[in-house]
Amino acid sequence: MSAHAPVRFGVVGCGGAAVDIAGGIARSDLATLVATHDLDLALAESLAAPARARVHDSLDALLADDLDAVYIALPHHLLAPIAERVLTAGRAALVEKPMALSLDALDRLDDRARAAGLALGVVFELRETGPALVARQLVQAEAIGRVVGIRLRTLIDKPMDYWMRGPTGRTSSPWRASRERAGGGVVLMNTIHQLDLVHAVTGLVPIEVTGVTGTLHADPASVEVEDTAAAAMRWSNGAIGSIVAGAHVPGMERGETVELDGTDGAIRMPDPYGPGDCSVFLRRPWGELPAGRWVDVPSPVTDPFRATIDGFAAPVRDGVPAPVGVPAVRSALGAVLRLYEDAAARPADATALTDDHVQGRTA
Repeated sequence: MSAHAPVRFGVVGCGGAAVDIAGGIARSDLATLVATHDLDLALAESLAAPARARVHDSLDALLADDLDAVYIALPHHLLAPIAERVLTAGRAALVEKPMALSLDALDRLDDRARAAGLALGVVFELRETGPALVARQLVQAEAIGRVVGIRLRTLIDKPMDYWMRGPTGRTSSPWRASRERAGGGVVLMNTIHQLDLVHAVTGLVPIEVTGVTGTLHADPASVEVEDTAAAAMRWSNGAIGSIVAGAHVPGMERGETVELDGTDGAIRMPDPYGPGDCSVFLRRPWGELPAGRWVDVPSPVTDPFRATIDGFAAPVRDGVPAPVGVPAVRSALGAVLRLYEDAAARPADATALTDDHVQGRTA
């Protein structure tokens, strides 16, 4: 492709997530939307219309179109297989998280992309938000010293029909409630974004995770994945952290936050889906920031979805690997899978704990 021509995108899966990405493509100078495909033709047509893109009734037809890259937004169990087909067809692939449901599948995609010389990226847009940029600058400048504590809260009050209709209601499918198709609940759906955000801000990787999960609000007869979870973590520099996650926390608003404690200060990152700035406490002054009191640091105005598209389109155009790809997914997905593995080894039902267990005695 020409070094100056926009990257020609196709979209596979035209539900709610694709609307945000299509908007990012429309606002980008580096990309253009030229084709869409969805089993629901009306969804594909509605996404294509603003860009006057072509609508295809099959994946094969879309891959035969004049494309440089394909964005894939499908139920989790389909992401890796379709990404492999896209790469095999000689197209770069931008894939919704978690890209795959196993680390082995991730590695196979990485090998395929590298062998073909194609960019393979993942959508982790939170790292492009204003508070993320502020926090990254402060951490990298060692304004808060060495990071020693990391707390993630993923507290949301989703409607119960989320498991059928998703966060936007644009589509209707029970795949999110299926362990086989979704792979997990609130941790894999939501907390994974915050795990990547911490990695992007600090460069740290989770190395130990222990936790518990449960389906405590939704009906476990129809929802097979967790809506509640908690975990303890150790990060690659020895920092200790925690996760508290809930999909149906009554009345919760702006509850997806990250807290970083350092040896010389602390950062409180706001919910990225709402307004707000990073709050910072420093034990010693840094730049214009004073010591000894909490201050709000104004966040730059950003366009996370356009930045995500630009960050992927430039490598596609230049023929180099995507900067946010399999290594980033491996860090976050690996932590989620370790949490699930540890939780599976514990009693899922609180009634399994007898009075003797609670009092520390054996039967």
